[in-house]
Amino acid sequence: FKGCVEANQKAIALSPDLLMGHYNLGLGYLYLGQAEEMIGCFRRVIELDPSNAGGHYHLAVALNALGKVEEAVVSMETSRELGYSPDPKLIKAIDKALNPDPDPEPPGPPKTSEEGEGVLTMEIGLDPDDDDQDEPKE
Repeated sequence: FKGCVEANQKAIALSPDLLMGHYNLGLGYLYLGQAEEMIGCFRRVIELDPSNAGGHYHLAVALNALGKVEEAVVSMETSRELGYSPDPKLIKAIDKALNPDPDPEPPGPPKTSEEGEGVLTMEIGLDPDDDDQDEPKE
């Protein structure tokens, strides 16, 4: 995705009002996990086209990633009003941030042997369906 970022930076340098250049640059930053940079890109997308639902949505993703939950809610709601269907994972993450569980229960022991096996294989990196496996995966 670094190539995507570099290509879109060059395109924007040649044409600063290139909406898709800013949008694609923001997506490149998304895949690189660079939320701060995403914010600048998607704010520019919205500046160029206030009705860009995807721009509002991706701005919400970046804001939420940086803990700016109230701002993320505004952007997400704007994206919805413009016809974008937000990912349920984002809705859940924002809801959890706004309404933290005041008394979270500590995780208990597995209820079934299958549940326990799933946790164990995930923790040590084994694939229970791989018969040729002798050592844990890195």
